[in-house]
Amino acid sequence: MRKYKAMIISALVTLGISSYPISAHAIDNFENKLVGSENSYLRRDVWGSSYWGSSNIREWLNSTDSVVKYTNLPPSSQKLGNTAYDMEPGFLTTFTKSEQEGIAVTNHRVHVNFHDANTGGKHGGGLQRPPAHVDNQSLLFQLPNIEREKMDYFYRNEKDKVFLLNIWEVYDYIQKRGLPLTKSISKSAKNKNSYFNDTIPWLTSTGYAEQASDNVSTVGWEDSATRISRAQEAKGVVPAIHLKPEYRLSNNMLAKDMKIGDEVKFGTYLGEELVWMVVNKSEDNYPLLITKEVIDIKPYDTPGDDSYLYSNYVRFEKGDVDITNEPFQMREEESDITPPVFEVLNREELNKRQNKQFVLKVKVQDSESGLDYVQLPNGNRIKTGEFEYTFAENKEYNFVSKDKAGNYRYSVVPIGNVNIPSKVEIKASTEGWTNKDVSVEISSTNDVGYEGTYKQDTRDSWLPMWQNFTTYKDKRVKITGNVEFINAKREPVNETIGVGFSYIYMGNVGSEYTLRRTWTRANNFKLIDLKGKGKVHFEEIFKIPDNYYKDLQPWTQIDVPHIDHDFTVEYSDLKYELLDNDDFQVDKITLPNGREVHQNAYRDTLSEEGTYVYKVLDNRGKETEKTVKVLIDKDNPVLNIEGIPNTFTNKEIELKLKASDSKSGVSRIELPNSSQTNQEEISYKIKANGSYTFKVYDKAGNVTVKTIQINQIDITPPEVSTNVSISQNKKEGFIDVKATDSQSGVSEIVLPNGTKQRESSVQFKVDQNGVYPFVVFDNAGNRKEVNVKVNGLEIPVSSGIQKVEYTLEGAINQGWTLYKEPFMIMNEGITTVKSRVYDKAGNISETKTRVVKIDKTKPNQNQIKIELTE
Repeated sequence: MRKYKAMIISALVTLGISSYPISAHAIDNFENKLVGSENSYLRRDVWGSSYWGSSNIREWLNSTDSVVKYTNLPPSSQKLGNTAYDMEPGFLTTFTKSEQEGIAVTNHRVHVNFHDANTGGKHGGGLQRPPAHVDNQSLLFQLPNIEREKMDYFYRNEKDKVFLLNIWEVYDYIQKRGLPLTKSISKSAKNKNSYFNDTIPWLTSTGYAEQASDNVSTVGWEDSATRISRAQEAKGVVPAIHLKPEYRLSNNMLAKDMKIGDEVKFGTYLGEELVWMVVNKSEDNYPLLITKEVIDIKPYDTPGDDSYLYSNYVRFEKGDVDITNEPFQMREEESDITPPVFEVLNREELNKRQNKQFVLKVKVQDSESGLDYVQLPNGNRIKTGEFEYTFAENKEYNFVSKDKAGNYRYSVVPIGNVNIPSKVEIKASTEGWTNKDVSVEISSTNDVGYEGTYKQDTRDSWLPMWQNFTTYKDKRVKITGNVEFINAKREPVNETIGVGFSYIYMGNVGSEYTLRRTWTRANNFKLIDLKGKGKVHFEEIFKIPDNYYKDLQPWTQIDVPHIDHDFTVEYSDLKYELLDNDDFQVDKITLPNGREVHQNAYRDTLSEEGTYVYKVLDNRGKETEKTVKVLIDKDNPVLNIEGIPNTFTNKEIELKLKASDSKSGVSRIELPNSSQTNQEEISYKIKANGSYTFKVYDKAGNVTVKTIQINQIDITPPEVSTNVSISQNKKEGFIDVKATDSQSGVSEIVLPNGTKQRESSVQFKVDQNGVYPFVVFDNAGNRKEVNVKVNGLEIPVSSGIQKVEYTLEGAINQGWTLYKEPFMIMNEGITTVKSRVYDKAGNISETKTRVVKIDKTKPNQNQIKIELTE
């Protein structure tokens, strides 16, 4: 546990070398303790932490430092590889001082997971955000309690200048306003991260824990509103800020005059002006802005340690604006902030089996501003509030309702009750280009069931899922077989086993529908009762419940924890048989070669290129025909990678990738950062040492995988130690310099006199007190400067100069003469000049000699000026 003490009530803390002040909390003997560490299931050592308070992303977003300070482990390349950002300046570094001061401090609500909530990390709330069992573009459908229970989520209030929206705010300020959740990535962010996809899911501040991991809620997936991601996974960053009402923007507008939906340029990042969008306003006119695009791609937090309760570096004393109660303001001061109400009038029929099709009766109303329109699943818009819609296929259907104030509701109705007549299905494993044999499956859609024998020593065993073509609601299944106790690592007590089904069921919260997975047994046996009994036969008739929606999957279970393998049982002759089945079946299958097969199902294998025609006649006289075209390419594509360095560097590496395929053509290149591109020639930037895997696929499915190891990046300066020693007579000294570099090694040491020594240790002699500069370089070009101070030498104090004398011999002869000023030698020939100096103590210096030769022939200049210096 880290302890911090101070005798101050409040303070202004300056972040790094910037003059931008951050108001800090009053600190008086507070203890910064860990949260969530009491439960090892979080696995923050592997996955990182979803706790916002001391997260890496929070401290980076709020920092103006050129080198950001981190409370927990920094987001280093040792932990995060190419997605590290511990060496990057803080987000606010490139904002002007005026812009920094124009950002308000926001007191906002972040959602914590249940482990953090139960170990001192919450300020309130009683539940965690629910899991999303299915993908959909509606947050209300994925998190059906979000409207009713938003204020009941485990939460903690934090004060920030820059923050991330929580999952409720994403719904309230974005989706409820009809804005898309998917966001494009800025050009500078794509270039910096070598990211080739156009969109990327982005981070929220909502944590979510499962039994074996800690996760962050992410939004804006291409096929889903929200999913969960590991904190160490790099995702999109979409900052949120409030501006002070009186701040004047570059367009000369005051922040308080901006309207919801306005876009404005404010601040810079990665060399580009940032474009922000107003998504809400407080009652006292603080506009809430989020960036229009994803501005960077970063992990939320680094794995390897637990999280501290507080940030040591983002600690504001008070907020300027408070949104902890999640205020919402409509456009143009509208008083209506409630979306339309969507209601299924014949909802009781959703749980009744319907033949061929189902007619849904819907009523949409808005009692305040009035209904504007309803967008139907087929894309059409209608203005009427009461209507019918016919479904002939089982799946989820999305309706979008908008009122005249601009509130949107994204409603989803899961249709799973249509008993579609059986039909023939002809399915090819692939069509067009392929790199392997093509399997053609011919069957009827009512041909479901299971037969088999297997041993089980884990909690759950999953058998093949039945196809979702029709509904199994209220249908009977006969389950027969034998179960035998095989062995045990411990004595059974109350453990049970059984057979049954797992499936997705439909429920509702208010007018919204939910989909969740459930598990239901058809029988139960106690293990202790099976021991020593041999094979025990069973026969059950199981009726599929009327809340069934889809994904019916036979399943057997031993009632033990997931990690246990203490008991082994064997199921033999296990059979699942659908009793309530129609009499539809296949009468005749005509294969491409003309051969006829008289059976209900058939599998054909195609191993050569060509066009193949299958014809199937059912017992109702209908012929189904399908043409399968096969193109075979079994040669792998080619991937060339250039730019792998063979010497050390302290800069990022830019690789050149070139893919080619001579037959089916290149389909895509998959990159180490999970993005992909269909371009054949690209560049990829690497900022950290590590292993990087590149994959190129051709259109037939062949893949070439290349993994490269980068070890040549060294951005760490050498470490230098120095020692000063003074001789016994204190007339001279020695500076010993020793340098080490664990990566690229020491290249040279530059001495104070400019001499370069290609050694890792040197000794430098000095005879004067003073400061001596040394510069050490490693083989990657990193430098470390050290200044060594010497002050232990005893240097005699001079008495001063008394006089300077000189004498001339040769062409001119002159005895010792007092030197007063420069003089001329004009006689032709050789003259020897001697000089000496007297100090005031009577000491005489050594005699210095200089020879002068004058030739008067040419040129005409026939005199030399001599100037003696002391």
